[in-house]
Amino acid sequence: MKNILKIFLVCLLIISCKGKDESNLAVVTENGEVRFVVQNAQEPDELMNGLMLVENMPENEGMIFDLSGIQGAAMWMKDTLIPLDMLFIDENGSVVWIYENAQPMSEDIIMSPVPFDLVLELNGGQVQKHNIKIGDKIKHEFLNNFDKE
Repeated sequence: MKNILKIFLVCLLIISCKGKDESNLAVVTENGEVRFVVQNAQEPDELMNGLMLVENMPENEGMIFDLSGIQGAAMWMKDTLIPLDMLFIDENGSVVWIYENAQPMSEDIIMSPVPFDLVLELNGGQVQKHNIKIGDKIKHEFLNNFDKE
């Protein structure tokens, strides 16, 4: 009985952690669509911690922050161990500003010079690899424009 309870608790833990706050995202570039699996950051602790202490992240993964309605929102790399590309996105899903290869552990404030609602963090180098530019479009459930096909 004890072993069954342990198995049940492990399964419950796996189910509660896996996929609950992950989603699919697409970046539409002039070269086509690039898809990523992203963690959704919406709750205060998720927004505050982001990718801190993550030692590595698969190439096709990232995190998207819903900062709509937060005046003066900014990003930083405190306690972040991997370099990141940051895409700042407006309410229409357009990339309005890009910050490439943010340096791990830096406490410099990264603030977009233009208004934005979302920030997409990807592994450093993804912007260059996929030729992502200002004006490219993001498709994601936060924008109510993601087609799952």
